Amino acid sequence: MVFLPDVPAILLNIPIIVSLVAITRYMIGFKTWKNYPVIALSLAYYFFYQLLDSALFAVVLWLLFSLLTIGTAVATRYLIRRFKINYYARVAVMYLGATFFSLIAMAVIAQTSYASIVSDHFFGIGVFLIATTIDELATLLFKKDSQEFIRRLATTVVLSLFAGLLITWSTWNTFLAAHHEVLIFVLIVDAIVAFWSAVRFTELLRFGSILKNQ
Repeated sequence: MVFLPDVPAILLNIPIIVSLVAITRYMIGFKTWKNYPVIALSLAYYFFYQLLDSALFAVVLWLLFSLLTIGTAVATRYLIRRFKINYYARVAVMYLGATFFSLIAMAVIAQTSYASIVSDHFFGIGVFLIATTIDELATLLFKKDSQEFIRRLATTVVLSLFAGLLITWSTWNTFLAAHHEVLIFVLIVDAIVAFWSAVRFTELLRFGSILKNQ
């Protein structure tokens, strides 16, 4: 069933990705940064894939710039931690540090056989989307300890990569474009998650032996 013809499949994937974030948090027990970083990182992978048309190379490029951006933003925040500067100025410096090292990475790529991708607009959009997650990153850094930050970082990266692979899967996109009723199923799943109060999967792993004895 198609509600509206010629709707881009990537648009239909957005509520599915956000639902995956909710399922991961409330039913499985792994927390992400929030919705936006997962969407932005998965879309970044989408643009890299469109540019390279290779899942393997897209994953490598995506991981390179994702970890570089996050790593340099964290390092920049660490270096300026002793300066008493306003929050948004601190975030701006984090953006600057991440951009500087991204430019270095782009300069290195420009010297390889993949030099042509650096000037492609898909590449620029992908790197831009990755950089936009720094705001949420900064918020998490200021509110959570390092252990919780790393835990949420790992969950966000894994879930974003899964979502990115999903939205570039041609078979899935063809099916979704022809069956908009999938969104009704997504709504049902969202309703279940909204009222979920049972034990999470991670809690079953942590307290399984206790529950078994009871």
